[in-house]
Formats: sequence, C-alpha cells, structure tokens
Amino acid sequence: MTKDNLINRFSKIERDNIDLIKRFFKEVWNDRRIKTVQELASPDVVSHYEHEEIKGINGWKEMIYDVFVKAIPDLRIEIDDIIANGDYVATRWNLRGVHNGELFGVLPSGEKIEFSGMSWIRIVDGKIVENWNIASMSYLFWQLLAEIKTLRGILPLCSFCKKISDDNGYWEQVDVYIHKYSQADISHSVCPECVKEHYPDLDIYE
Repeated sequence: MTKDNLINRFSKIERDNIDLIKRFFKEVWNDRRIKTVQELASPDVVSHYEHEEIKGINGWKEMIYDVFVKAIPDLRIEIDDIIANGDYVATRWNLRGVHNGELFGVLPSGEKIEFSGMSWIRIVDGKIVENWNIASMSYLFWQLLAEIKTLRGILPLCSFCKKISDDNGYWEQVDVYIHKYSQADISHSVCPECVKEHYPDLDIYE
C-alpha cells in the first residue's frame, strides 16, 4: 500500500491535519514565511525539545529563525514519513544545509551538515497547540565538532624562513597555517624589539 493510499484511509480531520503540517514544514522552514507560524500555530503553543521547553509563538519563531535558519541559511527539511491519529500528527524528517553561521557556539565552517528527527504534534481547531521533538543531536554535534580544527603535536618549523609544513609537505607562512588549521584570526602587529630594530627613530617603547 502506497503512502497516498494510506493517507486516504484517514478521516477528513486527520487528512487536514497532515496537510497543515506539510504546509508548516514547507512554508516556515523551507520558504522562510514567518507569517505562516502565526497562521498555523496557537499564540501560546508549547514546544518540547530534549533539554528545553519553549512556550509561546515568539520563542518558537526565534528558535527556528534565529538559531537554525541563521546558522544554516539554505537549510531544507524533507518529510520522510507522516501519519495522523485524531488531533495528533507524527512525522519523520531530515534537515540538510550548509553551516554558514554560528550554531550552538560553533563558528561557521562552510561545510554541509544534516540530521534527522521526529515530531509529535497536537492540533486543535486548525492550530498547532503543542509539539514534542526528538532529533539526532549527537550526530549533529559530531559533525560540528569534526569541523573544529585544532593545532596539536609537533609542528615542523623552518629554522630560517619560519614557514610551517602541512600534512601534504607544503610550506606555508605561520599566519596562513594558523588561520587554516584553527578557529583563530591573525592580526598583524610589531613587537617592541622589532620596532627598535627596524624603526630606531621611533620612541614609542622608550
């Protein structure tokens, strides 16, 4: 039996609820239509996540747009499966996109990330009033942590030009190497000793 045939077996209210959730995922997440949240959700909607509870429509919008859409501007959610029972709709989904903004304290990497989850949603009179969400956050954090580059071990440094050799045997300037293999940005300056050596007429350090 196909999914379409299965959906046809639901009551009219169940089919309407399925259509509502499909519209929510498409317009709110994929099309970035923030007004759809207000249209489809109750003002005092309660959203349950693994480690927090968000009360009210504004908090829910902030979580969607200020956290995920801001960090993954091109994100898309695809519904893998959806089923309804009375006032409840359950769905399995998968989120994909490029990590181009800070997410949970991790700086943007420009790498593709994805994770899946399930949502159990209660709908009353055509409005989402409560939802419970579980996602593969451990897999998401594994991807984010894998993107954090750190400098460890012994670094091969040229005694003369002070370049560093990477894993492929290419020699790079120290500042280029540090920026490439860590989350640090380089700000160029001149230390007091070099000021005295190269700019002896300056007295800023005397």
